[in-house]
Amino acid sequence: KQFSASYCVTIPKESMIKNTVLITGASSGLGEEFAWQLAAQNYNLLLVARRTDKLVSLQEKITQRYPSLCCLIFSLDLNEPDASQQLFDFINEQTVALVGLINNAGFAVRGTFSALTAIRQQKMLQVNINALMMFSHRAMPLLIKEQDSFIINVASIAAFQQGLT
Repeated sequence: KQFSASYCVTIPKESMIKNTVLITGASSGLGEEFAWQLAAQNYNLLLVARRTDKLVSLQEKITQRYPSLCCLIFSLDLNEPDASQQLFDFINEQTVALVGLINNAGFAVRGTFSALTAIRQQKMLQVNINALMMFSHRAMPLLIKEQDSFIINVASIAAFQQGLT
């Protein structure tokens, strides 16, 4: 189930929302910290995560502290095969000009390869690799239009842990 909401006090609905950074996994942890740090630097935000209640809460807190910013939220499960299509359709509808992408969403499964279900491992690969690649690929044409644009891919040290077969 998808949910989106925007809070843009100073930007008319029909105008381009400029200077925007897209952050996946924004509802907690590093994603939330990136949101706060970028808001303090006067970037507009597009926050993406599965947990709608946490996104709404973060949006309210950020816009209370930084009322001149535009803070868009989009609730999305990156396990969905068409997640990047849904998100970039939203970006086009909202006329968002991206200057940055932070691929922060991800998760790890614990256990041996043989003990974990193939479906669970496939979901982990969908979120950690496929969604990251698709978001980066879809964002690139928008980012190259902007000066000083960037992509940050957050990875976990868990990727380097030795597994058992």
